[in-house]
Amino acid sequence: MAKNVRPSKQKNSTELASIFPPNQKKKVLIIEGLTEVYLDQKCTKRIIRDFPGTSTRVWISDHEECNFCNEISIFGYEACVREIGGGSYHAIVVVQATNSVLLAEFEDRMGPLLKRFVVLGGALAFLASRTAAVAETIRRLFDGVAWTDGGSRTRHLSKLGPCEENWEGILKSFGGRVSELELKAMTWRGKCVGLRDVPPLERCFGERLSWTQLLQDTRDLVSEGRGREVRREIGGECITSVAVHNWGDGSVAFFGTYDFDRADVGRIVAFLFTRSPYHSVYFGLNLSKGKFDVVIRERQVGDIAFESKQYERALSRYTEGIAKYGSKLGCSSSQKTELAYLHSKSAVCCVELKKWQRAIEYAEKAISLHHFQNKCLLIMSMALVGLAQERSNNTEILALLVTAKRELKRIPSLSEFGDAYKYYKKVSHNIERIKTLIQNEGA
Repeated sequence: MAKNVRPSKQKNSTELASIFPPNQKKKVLIIEGLTEVYLDQKCTKRIIRDFPGTSTRVWISDHEECNFCNEISIFGYEACVREIGGGSYHAIVVVQATNSVLLAEFEDRMGPLLKRFVVLGGALAFLASRTAAVAETIRRLFDGVAWTDGGSRTRHLSKLGPCEENWEGILKSFGGRVSELELKAMTWRGKCVGLRDVPPLERCFGERLSWTQLLQDTRDLVSEGRGREVRREIGGECITSVAVHNWGDGSVAFFGTYDFDRADVGRIVAFLFTRSPYHSVYFGLNLSKGKFDVVIRERQVGDIAFESKQYERALSRYTEGIAKYGSKLGCSSSQKTELAYLHSKSAVCCVELKKWQRAIEYAEKAISLHHFQNKCLLIMSMALVGLAQERSNNTEILALLVTAKRELKRIPSLSEFGDAYKYYKKVSHNIERIKTLIQNEGA
């Protein structure tokens, strides 16, 4: 297979996985077993290696057809449904979904669950070196998708790159911490596989040259008297090799290429990281609209009391809002964010009221919901220092201060977070002071 050729100076611009923040870990499910000719294992292994989080592989079809069972721990549809329903994944990748018979069963058995996963904010990617069957599946599952089979250009190398008419969409789906300039530099030559009938604002990467320009790059075929054949093959609308459709709170993407090399995987990983939600897609129950409206009102009253420094009243309103959730976390992003906000504000109130242990509990809950982490880590440290101030035993004081310092060190780029960094230095100073007192006690 011919490999994509890129200028050496652009080599690093397409390898996006290395720039992702190491503190932000996500989880991706990789679904395999939907093709009679399995994609090169390098693709799956590179996704597992480069994705900034953890990965789980599922072989969804006949167990006996898998030639690398020792590398996969989950088999079959029922196990796959349980895995997704467990609510621990941020993104799903369906690898080489090209067999129309297997895809029909996949669509029937997994379709409703995948649709719910996406509508709740998850990122879903289909990877394929042939587009006909998977384009139909995506179109049937997700209302509003108009993509059709674009075929492949395997007789020559096409010039591929970002679709300039959709810069905003490209940045939204692949940006992460990559600049617009770096995205624009992602151009290469390769055997193009992709879609047609993709709306301009859903095109991300694809052919960048017209057929007359492409014809100039295939002079070898023309010189052999095959010019008409080339014109039939490359005429008409350019192929879109990477497309993204927004659906609900999430997105579904198609990645087409002939060989899925390292740079292709870099774009896949960039999409999975950038478009997957901060928290995993939880399939629990949402609050009803009426009950959630009550939560919002309780929070608003609490915020007014908080601004007036009526911390007892604010705390009572925030806790009333928390109580409305019961055992439900809320699977939508807005409901989970609201619940985390209520816990974080309750933690601040408890610090102001010197209710140190309750402050720690509220802060821990907000952190577990993956929201307001920097603020809550600072609050938790302040509560631990507050507990230390109530102790008379220097050894106990030291243990609490060391714990407070450890929580502060969990804040990414701590030195850039002004208030937290000042507090960190203050706690560090107090630790050294208490250590000196303990040493003097033992002298």
